[in-house]
Amino acid sequence: MRPFLIVGIAGTALAVMSCSSSPDTDDINDVPAEETISGALTAAQITSLISGNTAYGQEAKYQWRTHYAKNGMLMGRIWGSFGEEHDHGTWQVTAKDNQLCRQWTVKWGDLKRACFELFKDGEQIKLINVDGNDDSYEMMIVSGNKVEG
Repeated sequence: MRPFLIVGIAGTALAVMSCSSSPDTDDINDVPAEETISGALTAAQITSLISGNTAYGQEAKYQWRTHYAKNGMLMGRIWGSFGEEHDHGTWQVTAKDNQLCRQWTVKWGDLKRACFELFKDGEQIKLINVDGNDDSYEMMIVSGNKVEG
């Protein structure tokens, strides 16, 4: 699985697997899971889950966080052995298709809009790419803006 946010580092944007405990993620790991929902999430469920909150994940060589501001703006940070990068962009949930769409505006994701169907599996949120611009990936959610820590 490749990242969902980064272009320059791994050729796509940033993705996530499960997060192990570390000083940066201990507060995130304590967040209780919402009830598991089978099938794709609805537009209302997606909005409720991510609006005003931070998605996060970790791969072998990096960690990432993305804040979905309530006003439709994105703020992202990725860090690892390569150093640290930031990007920003926009997001929206499409009511017709029940998809989360996002577009980075500095460099991640080749600056292309990418849309995903979301599935909840315990604490994990699985994002399945529907348009071929990015890879599918997994993330977890923590309340509020936790991009910087």
